[in-house]
Amino acid sequence: MVFIVEQEEISVKEYLTRKQNISHRLLVRLKQSGGIFCNGKNVWVRHICRRGDRLELQFAPEVSEGVPQENIPLDILYEDEALLAINKPPGMPPHPSYKHAQGTVAGAVAGYYARNGVQTQVRALGRLDRNTSGVMVFGKNPFVQDRMIDRQRGGDIQKVYLAVAEGNFSQTEGTVEAPIGRKEGSMIERCVTESGKAAQTRYEVLCQREGHALLKLYPLTGRTHQLRVHMAYLGHPLAGDTLYGGSGAQIARHALHAYELHLPHPLMGKMLCLQAPLPQDMRILIDKTGLVW
Repeated sequence: MVFIVEQEEISVKEYLTRKQNISHRLLVRLKQSGGIFCNGKNVWVRHICRRGDRLELQFAPEVSEGVPQENIPLDILYEDEALLAINKPPGMPPHPSYKHAQGTVAGAVAGYYARNGVQTQVRALGRLDRNTSGVMVFGKNPFVQDRMIDRQRGGDIQKVYLAVAEGNFSQTEGTVEAPIGRKEGSMIERCVTESGKAAQTRYEVLCQREGHALLKLYPLTGRTHQLRVHMAYLGHPLAGDTLYGGSGAQIARHALHAYELHLPHPLMGKMLCLQAPLPQDMRILIDKTGLVW
């Protein structure tokens, strides 16, 4: 990572923490690894930089422990030195677990990094359920990941999902504000509960026919299963979402797709709009139910 200092005089520590919003944890890591350079010379955080100086951060090579490097093709939507964005297929677990040790998104990305000489951990900006498809973004170093998380917390990153829900909506747009928590007695299922964490979802009905509706969903918070729980709470579970009351008659998984991700580039600042085409199973469902997309 390279920065050109614009201030007349400023310490490395002040520049990185105040001007670039580097976390204390990451600054300590850079200090310990000797990864800070000014005009090509290794420097301490107390070093004073001047206007026009070239400040460079070098991160030690790393790999994701416990993640197998798998040779699985990726549908790449965007890639540069800072980011990798893919279109995740439905049915692919995001990370290895005792049930799914292989065939995961993390394993596929780790393998892709290894084949292309990218020596870094697999760092996802959020993650999708196994049966949710669509855009997933990965930061290629700790600085990029920290900055993306900051942007997400600040509300600068917008996620847009496409979904097919059951039933017809009386209002074609609205916002669901209902707290979500773990359902008693279940390790997986969530529910709307007063003891849960605040959750907000905005929805827009794009088209509806008797029995089904095509929706755009905008999660304003990031709770587990939020979109699925909120639609079920409205009485409109997603098609295929048998966990939350939907029917599996016409699609074998919940009909939810992370369609767009709008985010400012963590280094260049330009706004990126990453879009993932609808997978075949959802296109078939839309056709079968007479919806128009």
